[in-house]
Formats: sequence, C-alpha cells, structure tokens
Amino acid sequence: MFYFASEIKEEIGKRTNARSALLASAAKTDQAFDNRAHKLPSENADEAMKSYAELAQLNADSASNVETTGSCAGKKSFAIVSAKKL
Repeated sequence: MFYFASEIKEEIGKRTNARSALLASAAKTDQAFDNRAHKLPSENADEAMKSYAELAQLNADSASNVETTGSCAGKKSFAIVSAKKL
C-alpha cells in the first residue's frame, strides 16, 4: 500500500496531537496523586473517601481520553502509558 506525503504528514500530526493530549492527562493524574499523598495523613474518613472518588473519576476520564485519542484515522490504535515512581 502506498501513501501520499500529505497523508503521512496528516497521520503524524494526528499522532503527535494524541500523544500530547495523553501526556498532559498523565501529568494531571500524577499531580493529583501527589496532592492526595500529601493531604491524606491529615484527612478525616469523609475527606479521604471524597479524594479517592475524585481520583477514581480522574482515572475514568483519562481512560476515556485514551479511547477517544488512541485511534488515528481508524488505522491503528495505540496508547501511551506514563508511570511515575513515588
């Protein structure tokens, strides 16, 4: 199968945009985990459950983001996973 240069450039642009969105999402998640880790020792049970629910929602939103940005022009699916050691 042959591709035109314009198709290749378009595909690269889509993948770059998807990668940027996923990296931004990962950075936001990392920051949320760090914030919770610092606040958790001083939180009461209700606050701890609320902060856990917020992280769970952020995780669900991030997973949804991977599903919607992971497919580039319906050709191949990919996901970028970021892990941070605490």
